[in-house]
Amino acid sequence: GVLRRAAGMTAQRVPKGTPLRMGGLTVLSYNLLAPLYVRPIDQRTGSVQSFAAFEWSDESSLDWDVRRPALLRELIGSSADLICLQEVQFDKGVDGGFALPEWLRLPGYEVRVPPPAKLQEIANRNMRVLSTEAAVGNALLWRADRLAEAPPGAPARQGGKAGKAKAAKLGGREQSVQRVGCVLQGVAGGGLGGLL
Repeated sequence: GVLRRAAGMTAQRVPKGTPLRMGGLTVLSYNLLAPLYVRPIDQRTGSVQSFAAFEWSDESSLDWDVRRPALLRELIGSSADLICLQEVQFDKGVDGGFALPEWLRLPGYEVRVPPPAKLQEIANRNMRVLSTEAAVGNALLWRADRLAEAPPGAPARQGGKAGKAKAAKLGGREQSVQRVGCVLQGVAGGGLGGLL
């Protein structure tokens, strides 16, 4: 299950696949465990690193063809306003660039992913260490009927110069594969109109 918390309430476990509707902003954070990182041979050591061995798990639980449809059901079933994903393994296009996998292009969601140069950096690292040129990083998905990117220069809720500086950094200037951000605001008529 996942934990759910509303203002003034303690976190509660909810069954998997339960829509996260509580009237306010709902956020789901999920580590997908990139297939590349499941029991790979590290070229530096010639063996699987202990943190990537997943000794407590059997092969069928780690099988991507089994996990991917289950992950997709969880993500869609949550109906979360904002989905924060870690360890997304990006697809490599015919142009050589990396893109969000088609299966993660959820209907009704907008997406923010790391800049192309950062994806290439991690792909180069994975080629050196794991002998596979694959970009792995984070992604943000948000429901377009409830949230939208705030226009450039929009004041952040923190207010003042510090809030604007933070908004500018999150807006794309200091992103990496580990840190992907943007400033979102509620969409009029979407139930989150006052949110910025």
